[in-house]
Amino acid sequence: MPQTSASADSSCKAKSIPVISCQVTRLYEMFWPVIDVINMGKETQPMSADEKKSFKATLPQDQKRVFSLLEKILEEDSTLIERVMRAPWEHTAALTCDLKKLLGNGQSNGQSEDMGKVSQEMPGWEAMAWDPRLGINPSVVCFISNAQSSLRQFNMTGLIQICNDFRNGVLTATPLQFPRHLWLSNGNFYDPQRPLDGLLQGEILICVSNYGIWLTDRTETLATLGRVLHNVFPTSVKTMSLAKVYNLTKVTPAFIAYVAVVVHHALTTEAIFSEICGGFNYGVYYNQIRTFLEAPRFASRAKVLLDWWNKRLFGLYNMGMHTLNKGGVSTLDELDAEAEADPGLLGTREWDPAASWMRMRSQRNSRNHIICNHSIYVFMSPIPLFNTNT
Repeated sequence: MPQTSASADSSCKAKSIPVISCQVTRLYEMFWPVIDVINMGKETQPMSADEKKSFKATLPQDQKRVFSLLEKILEEDSTLIERVMRAPWEHTAALTCDLKKLLGNGQSNGQSEDMGKVSQEMPGWEAMAWDPRLGINPSVVCFISNAQSSLRQFNMTGLIQICNDFRNGVLTATPLQFPRHLWLSNGNFYDPQRPLDGLLQGEILICVSNYGIWLTDRTETLATLGRVLHNVFPTSVKTMSLAKVYNLTKVTPAFIAYVAVVVHHALTTEAIFSEICGGFNYGVYYNQIRTFLEAPRFASRAKVLLDWWNKRLFGLYNMGMHTLNKGGVSTLDELDAEAEADPGLLGTREWDPAASWMRMRSQRNSRNHIICNHSIYVFMSPIPLFNTNT
């Protein structure tokens, strides 16, 4: 019978089902259909290794992701599905229902815990000292977009109108257009001709990742958090950390996308997290980021980026399936255009982060009117920037 304890005991080798579910949600697939995973497990349980390999090859891409997630779950508990299938037939339905509940609880509870803890602690972090400052109203959030049709009506004196349009719903941020906090220096050096430069190197992402990986107790002091942000990890912090529980030694592309979702939610809404929350489709947003990190056309850049993340987090180099049919150019389209224009991004040339930083820095002074000319716009959220409730 499925294990029912939802707690993780670091002294015990076996993990509970909710802990396993939470782990795969954070590291491999944020939005995944629990019942589909269970059903696929039942279907493939009698198969040999070769039969499973052949079966996977016939699946469409979305089902391959389900199959891969099932494999990750079974790596943690190899008899999870087998225990259900070997039970007397009169108990199979009840056991399946219990397993679905435990996996679902692990998925949703892990998400809610991460959103709540980050929203509570984020306002005191050094990375939240925005430069330049966000202004008098702390509910300003900045986005990078290439929505030229919307920007034709704007000029430097029309910034208030832009903010009002966002507040009134005339303009909306979409998951296809990445927020500027994903970029190095919060997008201050963003080059619309080279959107890859600095992408997913925002300090707030590293801050949240460090907090999530190394801290499990929200009573940890901000002083301790400050030490963590400088990659000095006290033994007392690491002992019961998620990195230890998950035996985590390197980040996954899915983990980076997960962190991006957590940050975006914490910055923009106080609503309880769901896949579509506050009118924003986090499933699409998550998959857009994963596409960049996992697509072969970005392999060279993604490899260097993952090494950079591992160095920042560990001190060494080491399933929402949705689409949106909306007008406008997405950030992923811009990334595609840059990759096509520069063959070096396809894997034939290594990317130099230092050179990228210097190039962005040299372009800063020539883009004083970037709000008008390069589609960096500002909107004022109708709700507080920071959560005050857990």
